[in-house]
Amino acid sequence: MDQFLARRQFVANIGVVIAILMVCAVLCRALGATSGRVEGVPVGKSMCRRVAATMRSPEPAQAERTWRVICQVHDAETGRPLPKTSVDIRDEETIRNSFDPCGLTGYVGQGSTNAEGVVELGVSRGHHELSISFDRSLYQIAERTVQFDDAHSQVSLDVGLQPAGRVELRVKSRSGEPLHDDFGAMAHRVDGPDGSCSVYEEGDVKVVDNLLPGSYNVSVYVKDYTTWHYPGTTRKERASPVTVTARKTTSIAIEVP
Repeated sequence: MDQFLARRQFVANIGVVIAILMVCAVLCRALGATSGRVEGVPVGKSMCRRVAATMRSPEPAQAERTWRVICQVHDAETGRPLPKTSVDIRDEETIRNSFDPCGLTGYVGQGSTNAEGVVELGVSRGHHELSISFDRSLYQIAERTVQFDDAHSQVSLDVGLQPAGRVELRVKSRSGEPLHDDFGAMAHRVDGPDGSCSVYEEGDVKVVDNLLPGSYNVSVYVKDYTTWHYPGTTRKERASPVTVTARKTTSIAIEVP
């Protein structure tokens, strides 16, 4: 009887071993997939090799291809290079599709010219039509539009900025006290249509810039929407012209009651 029980136990153990081997075979087929390889490692290699193969470092990504914009900026009259010129690049399609009267959207690149008046900028190839503006103190802002295609990945621009002047404007009372109420300012050329309302603040001073040399009627409008002309009149015919000189700042004050 003991021998009979021993044989039955031996057969049962063999059955268990066979079942384990069958399960292992099924798992190996599943891991090997239909091609018989996992990430380049043949079936039959150790599981550690398989895991290592799937976790190896990815190939380094190629650098994104870009358009190159090289700008040389100089004084249109003297040819002198203009360092510290602000260069802004905007996407024309974004500009066309946006209601953006203040020009705040679509920027894809910005930079400033070096001591030789040169700046080089890279722009993603997703932007094929670009508007480029050049802004420097005491020069008129210039704009250029460029287009790219796969055959031309770089564009070089030689831009001459026209010398301009600006007016610094203070508003004061008849007694000479400065007025800090909100007011706007503008300048219209006396002898032509050119004008500017490109106004920004420097402390208590309003600055009207991008003005070509010439004579201008400079005015302000205060909170009650009354317009006052330099030196201090509401009647335009009594205004005194303000002379704007290239590459210089003219400082004036307008008296308001």
